[in-house]
Amino acid sequence: MILQNLERYMKKKICFVLSIFMTLAVNAQVESTGDTTLVKESPKKFYFAGKDGAKCSPDYEWVGTRNEGYYVVKQKGKLGVIDSLLNTVIPCSYDEGGKIVSEGLWNTMKDDFWGYLDMNGDEAIPFDYEFNRPFYKGYAYVGELVGGKVCFGLIDHTNTLIVPVKWANILYTDDVSTDINSVWVAKDSLYSRLDLKTNEHSYTSMFGTVVFDGKGNSI
Repeated sequence: MILQNLERYMKKKICFVLSIFMTLAVNAQVESTGDTTLVKESPKKFYFAGKDGAKCSPDYEWVGTRNEGYYVVKQKGKLGVIDSLLNTVIPCSYDEGGKIVSEGLWNTMKDDFWGYLDMNGDEAIPFDYEFNRPFYKGYAYVGELVGGKVCFGLIDHTNTLIVPVKWANILYTDDVSTDINSVWVAKDSLYSRLDLKTNEHSYTSMFGTVVFDGKGNSI
């Protein structure tokens, strides 16, 4: 009798949880992330639900893709970062910011300049740039005003300029290699290949555009 009652209870519990998620699925988009489920109830209403279907986070206006165990979120018009346990890592107090945390850093804006915060909320790289992007394979794309126009370069995690901020554009691609050994830099609308180790150019002024294949090779 006890086992039968327990079995009936578990069936009711399972049906209850399933009914919650079926109801959500009709009106919302859901994305399972393990112990929690990200629910998009409307274009500007996101929240997390636990395994029992109960809401376990505040409402957010936007939630980015989880990367390295963190989410960039938007609340009351401001951006911040939470971790996979839904703890606030960086309070939602920034007007602009990257969509993901990458290599332990989040690129965001303060006082009209861009920099990087670590996951303690501390300034890892000063807010000195007109523009930046998330780190990728040890490097980050940054921009500054040079002679009245924005030019671009690459920095590493120590904020050392690996490629000087003087180029009209820089291209590097997601390929199968573990390191970025070279990039394509543009000047006067033409690209050349810059070796990051030797700082030497090849194929100088040969290309008006650069297109990559699926392995990162220029074609």
